Amino acid sequence: MKTSTQQRTVALAWDMAELLELKTGPQDILVLDRKSFPRTSEAIQQSPVTDFRTRIARTTAASKVAAALRQLRLVDAELQEDIEQIALTFLQAFELRTANLRIEIVDTQSCPKFHCDNVYVRLVTTYVGPATEYQMVGESAIQRAKQGSLVFLKGHRHPTHRDSVHHRSPAIPHGGRRLCLVLDC
Repeated sequence: MKTSTQQRTVALAWDMAELLELKTGPQDILVLDRKSFPRTSEAIQQSPVTDFRTRIARTTAASKVAAALRQLRLVDAELQEDIEQIALTFLQAFELRTANLRIEIVDTQSCPKFHCDNVYVRLVTTYVGPATEYQMVGESAIQRAKQGSLVFLKGHRHPTHRDSVHHRSPAIPHGGRRLCLVLDC
């Protein structure tokens, strides 16, 4: 892979056909299972409980992800490459010039109530710790994405949003931590 972000060909981080179905179809959620990052679990115990928020573009994604991981004290080339690829593919897939990026390490449940965000679309992936929980409206069953899964959620601003699913951050066991990436527009 070339080192320059401008020259880099975006490797697809997910199946574009499934994403197209989410973008145009009636469903409000798409969960794509992927691998987890077991080495990262130990690294976040040494990192501060904090987050890094910024706006990214295709030309700035790599440098901003690198800056975020430095600030979070997470030196992991595989993690950095994964976040960069997800960010670049997200921008490409939704035909965006910019998007909001948040990488956070938390030790408490940040959003305990089920809700829908006031965004066009949000992508959440949990690298370490319990993953995003979601519930179909009108159903009592609570589902949890697997660690590493990509969770795409339509927000109120999406033209085909039906308000059929709500999500929340999970409870974090005492002494535990959660590392997650959030991208939205």
